[in-house]
Parts: sequence; structure tokens; C-alpha cells
Amino acid sequence: MVILLFKIPTNTTDVFFDDHSGIGVYTINFDKNNSVKNFNATSLQNVVVFEGEKQGVLYISEGIYLSQTVKFNSKAEIIFNSASLKTNTIEFGLNKLNCNLYFNNGNFAIQSIRTK
Repeated sequence: MVILLFKIPTNTTDVFFDDHSGIGVYTINFDKNNSVKNFNATSLQNVVVFEGEKQGVLYISEGIYLSQTVKFNSKAEIIFNSASLKTNTIEFGLNKLNCNLYFNNGNFAIQSIRTK
């Protein structure tokens, strides 16, 4: 049995888009303040598109991993803030970022970031 719960993520929620998420194009819009613990878009079968204007903010309390099929078009600020002692991974795949990144607290290993 599979149970799907649709709710707005918080800073304690891991968000996944993987090959079990279906096949298609999924658009995520950061239009206000949004929080997640980890954001992982690892699917190679679907396309995840991130959109957002400058007034939006994405707070990440651990890490982010985006596969090469992800399109990160968002201009919303990303603020990393981790209370964890572990090293958190940041991987934006092949994306060129159009947004500002801020690191408030925590240990982060940056795998790849391209800027325009």
C-alpha cells in the first residue's frame, strides 16, 4: 500500500523527486518563504523546474541535490542554515544560478555551482 500525503514542507521535511515520482514535468514555484530540510531531485525520468521571483526565499536546513534533468530558474534567495554538525552537500547539477546564496550556520560541501 502506498500512502501519499500532500502538505507544505517545513525545515524538518525531506523533499524528494526520484524515479518513483512519476514521469512528466513538475514545476515548483517559490513565491514566498519556503523551508525544507533536504531537497533531492534525483530523477532521470522526469523534469523538475524551479521557478520563483526575487521576493521569494528558500530556507534549507541541510542540503540540496539536483540531477542534470532539473532546471533551476528561480531568482528566490536560498539561505542555508544548519544546526547539524555533519557536512551537508550542495549540488546544483548543470544549472547556472540566477539567485543569491547565503550561508548562516553549518558545514557545507559545495559540489558544483555555476553563476550567470
